[in-house]
Amino acid sequence: MKINTEKLVKRLNQKWKDIPCPFCGDHKWSVDPKIVTPVEVLANKKMNLGGRFQPLVPITCGCCGYTAFINALVMDCVEEGE
Repeated sequence: MKINTEKLVKRLNQKWKDIPCPFCGDHKWSVDPKIVTPVEVLANKKMNLGGRFQPLVPITCGCCGYTAFINALVMDCVEEGE
């Protein structure tokens, strides 16, 4: 999977409408063009690496480092054919 960063930034600007960082109040957001996903930790302290995943894109505050994760499928910013 690959992110269409331009499309994601456009959608974020439409939906977030100048939302400040909840930690420091700044507005310096950066979009990481990579997809990441959380990993389930099982009761025996092992990781579950199989099955479905959530394609998340990190959005980071340039002032304090707070990071939010945006679902790439919900934001419809996944490149076709990937």
